[in-house]
Amino acid sequence: PIVATNLMIEFAALHEAPAASLAQRMLCPRCNRPVTDKHGICRHCRENAFQCRLCRNLNYEKLDAFLCNECGYCKHARFDYTLVCKPSFSVEPILTEEDKSKALQTMERHSHAAHMAFQDVSACTQTLEKLLGHSSVAATPGSQGVAVPALHDA
Repeated sequence: PIVATNLMIEFAALHEAPAASLAQRMLCPRCNRPVTDKHGICRHCRENAFQCRLCRNLNYEKLDAFLCNECGYCKHARFDYTLVCKPSFSVEPILTEEDKSKALQTMERHSHAAHMAFQDVSACTQTLEKLLGHSSVAATPGSQGVAVPALHDA
């Protein structure tokens, strides 16, 4: 388990095809009609097509940004994250780079311990299957094969 009060998800790189951005049609966020004006103004409803569809913010630094700089909305993709959490009262704040490196070392140590425990259980499973006459590689007719996932070190 890892104790955290905040999480920051940082996108290290995004693939952007130069030809795809030129071929993409700009649509009005209000009436959903194609916008051909170079300034992004819809001829039908006079709405600015460069604004965010969710919060209507205009990013003047980068009009065709991938993510909205105000709310994080993306018109090209959807990001879903699932976290399993519970309240904790034993918190050590991470304030410096040294604290961060210690936390990362602790996470790696716990991950390695979990991997070793899995390997021990896997070895015991294989031994028990041999003693019982079952094989984890190929199930014999009439027996139920148990699929054991494999972990790989990165």
